[in-house]
Amino acid sequence: MLDANIGDLRGLKELSATDYLALPKRFSDEQIFKAPVLRFLGHKWKITIGARAGYIRKIFAENAPLDRGQAEAIFSGARAYWLRQLGKPSEESFSRIIWDAEFGNVIIARRDSVPFVSLALTSRLEVHSHSDQKTARALSQMIRNSGFILRLGLSEPQLLRWLWLRAAEWANLPSFVSQPIVPILFIFFYWPFVLAGVFALDVLWTFVRYRYVNVRAASYVANFVTFTKWPAAIGSAIFLFVHHRSLAAILAIAWPLGLSGLVAVPGQIGRLQKLFAKKIGHIAERVIQGTSAVA
Repeated sequence: MLDANIGDLRGLKELSATDYLALPKRFSDEQIFKAPVLRFLGHKWKITIGARAGYIRKIFAENAPLDRGQAEAIFSGARAYWLRQLGKPSEESFSRIIWDAEFGNVIIARRDSVPFVSLALTSRLEVHSHSDQKTARALSQMIRNSGFILRLGLSEPQLLRWLWLRAAEWANLPSFVSQPIVPILFIFFYWPFVLAGVFALDVLWTFVRYRYVNVRAASYVANFVTFTKWPAAIGSAIFLFVHHRSLAAILAIAWPLGLSGLVAVPGQIGRLQKLFAKKIGHIAERVIQGTSAVA
């Protein structure tokens, strides 16, 4: 079926404009279709087909088992089938197996946290070089990030604010993450040493912050800080006051109030906003571009 004319298949439904926002095209001549559910190896699979210039270049099948045991059975069955068809895989790990073949490649993957098994067949005309594979991995990451943002249900103004907040936090991630940690450290260490350590980490972070951004990590860190900073700060301050360490107690309360920002190293928030938007894809880049146009 790979490399066949997409017009020869019946029952396909191309993604809507809204769907393409979450699953953006990589090429101008690319189309993505949902196909009818297919029964394969005794299980039902949801099918997505990618085509370029009217020809099928990728087939993606996914199955959501009821539990890990069923996921293991489906994954093992798919592995056994492709071993018979293609022989020894080119790469194999617990969660992913890859076969390189004359027609292209086959990848089966699994996830146990939320049971899920996928099967992907890609045409040799789509798999060219290591750089292409890196691009494909980057696209896959972008798709996951887009889905993550869509699940948050943010409006465009909310998404713009979300991008600004994550960029501001990422600019000095060590001092931001330190909000629930530093007050506790004041109990065990002399406070100037703690502040000096945080500042040193922020300086080291300046060599990383523009080279690497992670959308989901930034969101998880923000949630962690939000829910833990006040219990840590208030508890530490009470302990320090009881033990007659008044200055350290005041610093413990002031740290999440904004004192942590005083040891930060200034950064380019707008630049980081754009880097986060690029990692998310079209839905975020459009918001940033709209803001730039207004400015």
